[in-house]
Amino acid sequence: MRVALGSSSPSKRAAAEEVLRQAFGAVELVIVPTPSGVAAMPLSLEETVRGAVARARTARQEAGTDLGLGIEGGAEETPHGLFITSWAAVVDAAGRVGLGSGPRVALPEEIAARLRAGQPLGPLVDAALGASDAHEQVGAIGWLTRGLLTRAEAQRQAVAAALVPFLTSPRAGSAPL
Repeated sequence: MRVALGSSSPSKRAAAEEVLRQAFGAVELVIVPTPSGVAAMPLSLEETVRGAVARARTARQEAGTDLGLGIEGGAEETPHGLFITSWAAVVDAAGRVGLGSGPRVALPEEIAARLRAGQPLGPLVDAALGASDAHEQVGAIGWLTRGLLTRAEAQRQAVAAALVPFLTSPRAGSAPL
C-alpha cells in the first residue's frame, strides 16, 4: 500500500509511519508537502478539518497513491474557552474520507487572547521553551501539559481515529460493525 502524507513535518511523518505500519504492515509513505488552504492557525473546528482534508486530497492526487493523509493543528472556540487539537483526514480514490482528532487541550486565557489577536502559536511555544523548533518537537500540547501529553502522541491518536472507515470496511479485510 502507498500513502501520501500532505506535509514534510518530521512529527507528522513519524506519527503517520507508526500508525500506518501498525494498521497495514508494510506501507510506502510518500511525502508531498501541500498547502492546507486555511490559515496558519485555524481558529475553528471546520477550518482545521478543511485543512486536513485538503492536504490529504492534494497529496493523494499528486502522488497517485492508494490513500492520502493530512494532519492539521488548530484551535476551536467553545463555551469553555479556546482549545487546541490536531485533526487528521484520510482519503481514497473512491472519495471516502475518514476523520479523527487528537486530545483537546484548553489554552490558558493569556495565550488564547494572543491567538485570537492573530499571533501564531508556534512562536509562542518556541519563545516559552527557548528553542526555535520547540513547536515541532514538543508542541503546544507538550508544553502546556509539561510532557504528560506529547505532540507525537496527539498526532498518532488523530491518524488512528481517521483510519476507522478503512479498517472497518469489507475492503479492509474485516467485517463492518
